[in-house]
Amino acid sequence: MAVTVCIDGKIPGGSQLKINVPQGWRAEPATSPVSEFQARYPVTLHPPAAPDEWPMLNLFQAQVNHGARVEHPFGVAGAGLWRFLGVYYDALPAEDNPVQQRRRFNQHYVSLDRPYLPEPGVDAAGLYADWSRKLGRPALLPSYEHEVDPSRLIGLRGPYCAYLSRTLICPREREVYFVIGNNDAFRLYLNGACVAEMDETVWWAPFNNTCKATLQKGENHLLLKLLKRGDELKFTFGVRKNTGHPGGFNCEDWVVDLVDGI
Repeated sequence: MAVTVCIDGKIPGGSQLKINVPQGWRAEPATSPVSEFQARYPVTLHPPAAPDEWPMLNLFQAQVNHGARVEHPFGVAGAGLWRFLGVYYDALPAEDNPVQQRRRFNQHYVSLDRPYLPEPGVDAAGLYADWSRKLGRPALLPSYEHEVDPSRLIGLRGPYCAYLSRTLICPREREVYFVIGNNDAFRLYLNGACVAEMDETVWWAPFNNTCKATLQKGENHLLLKLLKRGDELKFTFGVRKNTGHPGGFNCEDWVVDLVDGI
């Protein structure tokens, strides 16, 4: 990741710019001599090579030493990490659905009610390994800006059901809001319990659905079932604090101290 550190003002000769990084990260160059004729200093940040955990919040510090120390913090947001557990659909229409029967030669089908996997007790680790082998790469779906987009891994254009899992590590037990933007049906489990479900097709908006949830201290396991029945699937998932503000979730801050287990 390339960043540029900008230094304003007159800096005495012999000063050094140093980038302090979180554990496991490295900066290149880690230190740079500061010149009074140069205001911009490019730095490349390298994340840990094979981490077991991926924090949402990664804090850095740019530090200039010239007798007195000047420090400025900055951060890099981590992506959410969803494990892809497969894509499923019905090749044949439901026998009791005349509309599906009429379209049997030009469509395939999918249903929120049908458990394509044994919900909620799926073998997430085994399915993730199987689909990683099928795809020829880790079946890991990074979520940037809360978006969960299976099309980054698969090219199926028709209707389908996708299952994904995620491990959220919480520093303490807390009440939160799950904030969901959807344009199609979904079901969400937290630690084996269904906490949100909606069978609808709707114009996407980031706050289409919300639910209250309790994150336990340590690992929390999410299982997400997504349906795509139209031309495109758009789904977003975020976590906000629940401090009891009378204005509800819209008046709460996003939770940024969670860590994704890999």
